[in-house]
Amino acid sequence: MLKLLEDECSYQTQRLTVLGYAKYMNKADLPGQVLNIMTPRVTQALPSGWQDINTTSDADNWLKSVDEECSFLLVQLSDTQEIIGFVFLYEPSSIVFPIDVRIGYLLNERYWGAGIASELIKGFLTWCNSYGAIKSITGGVEADNIGSIKVLEKNGFVQIESNEEGAVFYVYNSERNG
Repeated sequence: MLKLLEDECSYQTQRLTVLGYAKYMNKADLPGQVLNIMTPRVTQALPSGWQDINTTSDADNWLKSVDEECSFLLVQLSDTQEIIGFVFLYEPSSIVFPIDVRIGYLLNERYWGAGIASELIKGFLTWCNSYGAIKSITGGVEADNIGSIKVLEKNGFVQIESNEEGAVFYVYNSERNG
């Protein structure tokens, strides 16, 4: 699987530093950070393999699994370097530029409602526009996750569809918005 974006994508915002998993030097500390972030409230709408992460062994296995399936970015507070979330970028299997990317993200619930998610997504879109090789970004969210819906809409994503499982999908078109 290509992981072009994990190697290429890193950026800073006013409060955040975002970098690829492969570039993070303190991997031994990550399972403990995962346990702090992946609480039941954070994971309740996520796939079953992303729930019930209760031990450092569970967290280590989750990290390995995620690292194999997507470009995986870590979200840190710039001032303390504390990891407070993750970004998941799913790239097409064959790269023909510009590419369409699917995005997911999650944040430690202590940082919900503080504008961190909006800052994270705005920073990612700024990076994408400067990178110049991304045509569109699609993200899915549970229909009752009003906070994440507001984050996407505030950053120029528009709803494209929903499914019977209660997910709503939004797209950001770089050519239209950039």
